[in-house]
Amino acid sequence: MNSNKNISGTNSDTKNKSKNSKSKKSSNNKDNNSKISNIEDSGNTAESVNVSENEAHKAINQKQKEKFVKNCIILILIIAALATGIGIFVRKKKKTTKLTMVALFLLVTVTMSGCGKSNVPQKEAGNCTILVECSTIYDNLKDLDKGLKNHIPKDGIILKSQKVKFYEKDTVYDVLKRQLDKNSILMEASFTGKSAYVEGIDNIYEFSCGKKSGWMYSVNDKYPQVSCSEYTVKDGDVIKWRYTCDLGEDVK
Repeated sequence: MNSNKNISGTNSDTKNKSKNSKSKKSSNNKDNNSKISNIEDSGNTAESVNVSENEAHKAINQKQKEKFVKNCIILILIIAALATGIGIFVRKKKKTTKLTMVALFLLVTVTMSGCGKSNVPQKEAGNCTILVECSTIYDNLKDLDKGLKNHIPKDGIILKSQKVKFYEKDTVYDVLKRQLDKNSILMEASFTGKSAYVEGIDNIYEFSCGKKSGWMYSVNDKYPQVSCSEYTVKDGDVIKWRYTCDLGEDVK
């Protein structure tokens, strides 16, 4: 499977990933992975949004804003104190040098730029739906790595279909990582430049269920020809991550 494009339609352009000890299958199987696309059967999109989660996010944003304002006030007071001290020093010396003025200017500029880089909350861009599942494994148990059978969810659902908020410039990868982190679900990915490749989710990796297996994504039931970290999410998008055991043929 492509180490950059998880795995949408064609992945041959970014096939540079090497598997570690978690993948016991032969690396030459990766040549076939250019056909895989991240798809998922049309499950029901979740209609409810976790109200408590939204309230918690608003509370976090409010705290971040308050912290930002406090930091700026402190920095302004420090600048004022320094400026006063320099002014007193200059008056005592009875001369004002260009070097002193330049130093004061640089101090103010650097300090204020630091204030501007404080942790400002991201701007919400809309809602999307995401689902992660691996039900195809049950049709290929003979190929499943030993010890994984009891780990597979009975319904194959790792992250149930749910509507979530996303932010400006968020990618499919950003949304996936955020939601898995919130639900304490392990994900492992590798990068080649800015292109991400999702190797495993919830301890289920590519080649964990045969030489043609791995994770794939689709957006609105279409298979983007780019890495999941290069596909920018739009309002209303339905993102589906599925595990295939046959280069995507079993999830069409």
